[in-house]
Formats: sequence, structure tokens, C-alpha cells
Amino acid sequence: MPVRSSCRFFKHAEARDLFVVYASSSSKRFSDSAGETLPLLAYLILASALMLTDHRMNIGQQTRKQLSVVIEPIWWLASLPARLWSGVDDELAKHCKTVTKDSPVICKS
Repeated sequence: MPVRSSCRFFKHAEARDLFVVYASSSSKRFSDSAGETLPLLAYLILASALMLTDHRMNIGQQTRKQLSVVIEPIWWLASLPARLWSGVDDELAKHCKTVTKDSPVICKS
């Protein structure tokens, strides 16, 4: 008879052996899990059909052209902080080159 501990985790090997799962006839087979694989198969067929249609009719290129009109201002706005920082960095570098020895040192490497 297995011994159970009052703790959440079992301390004895006999108690752990009660919860071992063995392969049996109750394991899933392909035919049992067809409901799970059919949606994936449908997505695969749909993706293949879309790629073939795009390749033949050039739909992707036309879509990218139309979306670029909308996406370009968003991209420009998103890159604004990086461009501002680059401009400030360039101005500070120019300023540090022109600093004389008499002025306070604000440019340190």
C-alpha cells in the first residue's frame, strides 16, 4: 500500500508511481485528433492558394503600393526620435570641436 505524505509533494517513491502515465489504448491516434489537424490543413491550403494567386496576379505588389501611402507617415513619425537624437549628437560634436581652452569643459569623451 503506498504511503501518502501530508505535504503537497510526495516524499515516497511508491506514491509517485501512482501518477505515472503509460502508453495505452487511450492515447490519441491520428484519427482521434483529426478535429485538431483539419484547421491547420485548411490554413495550409489557404496560404498556398494565396501565395499562388499573388505569384500569378501580382496582388502583393499592388497592395504594398497602396499601403505605403498610409504607412509612410507613420514610419516617419516613428523614426522622428532617432533622427532628432542624431541631429543633436552631430551638433554637440561640432560644438565640442569649436570649444576653446578658455571656455568651460562640457565635452568629455
